[in-house]
Amino acid sequence: MLAGGADVTARWKREDRIVDKLVRLPTLRLPQMQDVGGCRVVLRSPQTELGELADAIRARWTALADDDYAARPRETGYRARHLVLQHEGVAIEVQLRTFLQDAWAEAFETVQRTTDLAAHGSHVRTELADFFRDLSRVLARSEGGTIPRDAAMHDLLGLFAAYRRTLQVLHWTAPPDPPPS
Repeated sequence: MLAGGADVTARWKREDRIVDKLVRLPTLRLPQMQDVGGCRVVLRSPQTELGELADAIRARWTALADDDYAARPRETGYRARHLVLQHEGVAIEVQLRTFLQDAWAEAFETVQRTTDLAAHGSHVRTELADFFRDLSRVLARSEGGTIPRDAAMHDLLGLFAAYRRTLQVLHWTAPPDPPPS
């Protein structure tokens, strides 16, 4: 079924993320939290297979929730498909991502976890949020085949150049400016 293959891994929500979620949602109790554990499937193929795989999973297990962040990204730019499944009386979250969606999510989470954004001021936080949203859009267009690979690369280089100062504040190495087209 999966033409390009997939990597499947178990995943557990980190303790700090569990506490953060419980603080943000004070009526939520730990036994109600559906994403403490589960698995992540990273497809090595295009985004179109996310829907096919989600359909196959839903045909086999009872789905309690189906959040399609690939079709309707979160405000941050996060894209993936999340299914909460009922298995032997336990709710298990299955995250479906493409390779580029996973790379974006890992980079975003790493920045969130390892950078003291409060120390950089609201301007840097706003620019960083804009950068990740813009990056998500370019990657999605590239995966969706709506722009040629060369155009996507040009857009990515332009994006890094536009946000170079913000990335340097975070100690990221920005690529050189793209050549004029």
